[in-house]
Amino acid sequence: VAKYAVLKSPVLITGETGTGKELVSRALHDEGTYPSEPFLAINCGALTDNLLQSELFGYEAGAFTGALKQRKGIFEAAGKGTVFLDEFGEISPKLQVSFLRVLEANEIRMIGSTTTRQIECKIVIATNVDLHEAVIAKKFREDLFFRISRFEIKLPALKDRKEDISELISHFLLTNSSNQEKQKSVSKELLNSLIAYHWPGNIRELKNEIERLYILNPGKEILNTEDFDFSHLQKAEEMKQVPPTSPTIGKSESVVRDEAVLKIINSGFRVDKRIELLKELFREHKKLTRSQLMKITNVGPTTATKDLQTLVNAGFIVRRSPTKSSSTDYFEFVS
Repeated sequence: VAKYAVLKSPVLITGETGTGKELVSRALHDEGTYPSEPFLAINCGALTDNLLQSELFGYEAGAFTGALKQRKGIFEAAGKGTVFLDEFGEISPKLQVSFLRVLEANEIRMIGSTTTRQIECKIVIATNVDLHEAVIAKKFREDLFFRISRFEIKLPALKDRKEDISELISHFLLTNSSNQEKQKSVSKELLNSLIAYHWPGNIRELKNEIERLYILNPGKEILNTEDFDFSHLQKAEEMKQVPPTSPTIGKSESVVRDEAVLKIINSGFRVDKRIELLKELFREHKKLTRSQLMKITNVGPTTATKDLQTLVNAGFIVRRSPTKSSSTDYFEFVS
């Protein structure tokens, strides 16, 4: 962080969800040349192409309906500060071309404008997607990958940095305490148990559990194993792996054959298993929307979009757009 903070070149932060990518990006800003300038963050995976483009590049008055006056994008509004682009691996091929121009020439063009503007901000990019694999799969531009991967900070999963768990626990206990009370600590037995756990949600999961432990035991200074709800960890893990046991579309319509769902659930629910479930759903119902699949598989919009694109690329389904509004889009099984 100290070495890369003073660079003008973009910095790439990679790692699993919950490993602290935004925290590292803020450290890059705070340790940089202009820490008093703005730090502006945006989640690329949460916005449509048009909205993301307008947020980043800005637009001229009259560029589209509702654009009553000129509005700067965050690249320009950040000044000499930092723009943090989270979930960068989710951007579309169209926007990848625009980003390549930004990174190569440090210039942007507002929507509706015919002229370019120079920008001075530092760009920090974060993703939990394996961009190298995405390049091989033709989902991410190779030239853009090489442009952003020159200065990379790889954040290891918490299970690979267990020596940090003790200090992280002490830190989270301290940040929850007030000046009027004595500092809480965990017993050696509880600490060993927490170190032994593999923490699939990484530091974010550890932080949440320590805050919960603190709140539920207000009168204790030393927290023991009997104070910690280990079944809560198991439930959290199961929720990530298993979909709702009786998924439905509409009020009473069965989604797939019970035997097929049970077979998939019993064999786990990682990416490949989730894809198999989606295939079963399309074989059974032929047409489904993204929002329906999100409810069935209990995943967010980014993951659902990625899974659907995988099936589209494989020729298993096709995307249908009955109107100009993307909200009416649905996906159809290719028989």
